[in-house]
Amino acid sequence: MRSLHQTLAITLAALLLLNSTTSVRACGPYFTEPIFVFENSPDLPFQEFTNGKIGIVLPTFGRKTLVIAYRYLNRGSFTSDKQTELTAALKGKAPEDDGTAVVKAWVKVRKEVLGDDQKLPEIYTERQHGQGYDFFPNCTKNAFEVATETLKDRVTRYGAEDKNVRTWLATQDTVFQNCSRGAQVPNELGAESAAWLRMDREYQIAAAHFYSLNFDEARARFEKIAADADSPWQEVAAYLVARTLVRQASLAGTEELQRAGYERAETYLQTLLGAGDDKSREVVAEVGPIDARG
Repeated sequence: MRSLHQTLAITLAALLLLNSTTSVRACGPYFTEPIFVFENSPDLPFQEFTNGKIGIVLPTFGRKTLVIAYRYLNRGSFTSDKQTELTAALKGKAPEDDGTAVVKAWVKVRKEVLGDDQKLPEIYTERQHGQGYDFFPNCTKNAFEVATETLKDRVTRYGAEDKNVRTWLATQDTVFQNCSRGAQVPNELGAESAAWLRMDREYQIAAAHFYSLNFDEARARFEKIAADADSPWQEVAAYLVARTLVRQASLAGTEELQRAGYERAETYLQTLLGAGDDKSREVVAEVGPIDARG
């Protein structure tokens, strides 16, 4: 009997002891919760990024994304309407990924002027760099867009049969031959030529030097155009001075030359920002962050 009483007493004491202790949670194992980071675009929703909450900007982001971040990092901003447009653009396919559509558009408008009988020059947008098999996009999407819109404008103004329009088109064919190889530069025009054609030719010559990788000459010519208040290419020439500096740096043979080239481009862009006008800020935003893509 005593043994039974002792057993019950011990059991009750144990129960009282257990019930009086504070409940605790066991230690682990804890499982790490994965955090996903987009390497090529900002986090969702894109609306937060376009209204200034840019977070951590990765160098692997697309060009449109980097341009938006660059604007905010330089204390710029976008209107609410522009933010909506940028959000839609970030959801779509990056325009720089589609290089064939703009070339086809150029070929189409060219054919409308010259007809089907004219042989189409070979157009390759990439050019070899160095002695190996390293190629880079030399003539980009914007080059063909500008050429297409310019040809349409000149045809509208002067007519498809105008000899100066035909001369302009033949010269542009020469310019685009430099996209993939060679160094074919159009001749300068004299005072006897139409003023609009002379100014267009100056721009085409500078572009030909750019595509043939003669960057010093291209930059000097773009700077001259940018200083010409009468040239229709004045504003875009300022942009192309920066593009020339960036492209030249990206193709430099050593890291030291690349670094010096990017610093030079950055200094030029900061000078444009210092001009204080909206057009200069637009030029800087279009160029975007200085990187090695040229």
